[in-house]
Parts: sequence; C-alpha cells; structure tokens
Amino acid sequence: MSKFNFKVTRQEYQLVLEARRQILFLSEIQEMECQQCKNAHPANNIESDVREKVKILNKYFHTRVNEDDVTSHIVKNCNIIDSDITNHLPCAVSLIAFTGNRNEFSFATKYCALLQPDYYPIYDRYVWKFFLHLNKLGFFDKATEKKIANVNKNRSTAYSDYIYVYNEFIDKSGIKSFYKSYREVDKYIWGAIRMYLLIEKDIKYSNISPTKQWLQTFVARLLANLTTTAIWAIISHINF
Repeated sequence: MSKFNFKVTRQEYQLVLEARRQILFLSEIQEMECQQCKNAHPANNIESDVREKVKILNKYFHTRVNEDDVTSHIVKNCNIIDSDITNHLPCAVSLIAFTGNRNEFSFATKYCALLQPDYYPIYDRYVWKFFLHLNKLGFFDKATEKKIANVNKNRSTAYSDYIYVYNEFIDKSGIKSFYKSYREVDKYIWGAIRMYLLIEKDIKYSNISPTKQWLQTFVARLLANLTTTAIWAIISHINF
C-alpha cells in the first residue's frame, strides 16, 4: 500500500493542459506537424516514409538519432515491427531501440507513440524523474518499486515495466477516470514541468517565446491557479 497520497482532479488536469496549449503553443503546432507527417508517410517498409518520420522526431523531440542507421534498421525489421505495433506489443520498442551498437530507447518509444499514441507512452527523462520522485515519497507500492528498479537497470528491455509504472500512476492519481490517452497524460506531466521551469526558473526553451511582456498576460492569469495544483507541489521539489 502506498504511503503518499497524490490525487489529481479533473479541473486541475484540464487547467494544466489548457495552460500548456496557451503558453507552449508552438509545441501544439509541432504536434500537428508530426501527425501530418505520420498520415502522409504511414509505411514502415518504405525508406522515404520512415526517414520522414525519423527526421521530424529528431527535429521536434530532440531524439538526435542517426537517420540513416535508424531508417535502415526499421525498414529491415518492418514486418515484425508492424505486427507488434498493430497488436500493441511492448516488444516493438525494444526491437526499434537496438540500432547497431546504440540503444535508442527514448526514440523508440516516441516512434511507436507517433504511430499508436493510445498504446505507447513516451519515455522522457523529465517524466521519469517525476515518477522517481513520487516513488521516493512513497506513492507507489512495493510491486511498482520493483518495476521502477528494473526500468532503471534494463531500460531498453523493460518497456512493459515502464507501461506498468505509467498505468499505476494514472490509476492511483485518479486520472484514470477522465484521461483520453497516454499522449495526453504525457502532455499533462511534461507541460507542467516545462511551465514550472519557465515561470519559476526562467529557463528559455526554443519553443517558448522569449518575450517577457508577451508572457505576462498568461502568467498573471494562470500562475496563481497552476501553483495550487497537486502536480506543481511535487515538481517544485525536483532537481531537473
């Protein structure tokens, strides 16, 4: 049984998502471009289609993978990858991740999430730090703690454990009753963290307008509400 209670209300959840849409609006545009790319280049057995998807993930998700190596690897294994993704199997991530001598685990989760966002949660270092901090506070039970340890030890082969941890967070936080997809939950966590770093620590990201005056209207209206949310109370104690 967990020792730390962390509950998210529907109102808080929607508040963070709406604030993200307004403050990090360029991220929403990038998200739409990724979806357009997926729709225009859906195949995994055509080199040009795969390359376009890899290229846009590198551009907007900063995955920094070698386009040639990863494209060739996905095309070579396209039949297995397509079958795994169609059946929503976690092993698709492991297969994509092992590219030559490199382990592209984070990229692999993002590639699968681009194709099937309802079934593949993205691995992101900020989101994972958030989960690790919740674990230190005693939010997760013993079974989940073992899954977390396994992800830390064998990240590329433990995606099913990562999904388990993600699902436990969704369930225990109360989000399960109103969330739509893994991608939406990722936007909720990642968006809250990005806005915290922007507002509290004044960190400038390439997809955030650097104009202070432009932000003031949004910050004045949203900051008071954002700082009272459950997730803000957690992320304000994490060293990102």
